[in-house]
Amino acid sequence: GSTGMVGGQAMEMDFRRRGRMSLGDSCGIRHLESLARLKTGALFVASVRCGALVAGATHDQLSMLTRFAENIGLAFQIVDDILDKDKDLGQSQQPGESPWPVSFPDILDTEDARKYAIELTRAGLDAIEILGAKADPLRQLTMELLERAG
Repeated sequence: GSTGMVGGQAMEMDFRRRGRMSLGDSCGIRHLESLARLKTGALFVASVRCGALVAGATHDQLSMLTRFAENIGLAFQIVDDILDKDKDLGQSQQPGESPWPVSFPDILDTEDARKYAIELTRAGLDAIEILGAKADPLRQLTMELLERAG
């Protein structure tokens, strides 16, 4: 709805309409996090929650898995931004290309963005620790995410 993925898309369209957000904007990281949580993060949460519901997860398990997915979804977006920035190094922007959305490495710098992704990943893994071996496939997927980050 308007407070979920649709809201995230509306937020991105508004940013594109207004132009590039100032990197000096103290709200920049919060806006970027909100956008990532509403779009990429929401897809992770929906996928994990659907799987958990089909598997018969309890309310507590669903809550743990949701916290896992929220953290991993945001970490995934940060890693994706880092990889995009690394890929784009040395390439000049084409005339007329929109400079928005600003990426996490633009605001935090690449190394701090990488550290933040690792912090979020750890928080995600901590959220499912109590699930034991049942959560091993999620742990494996998470480790692959970390490997992408370098």
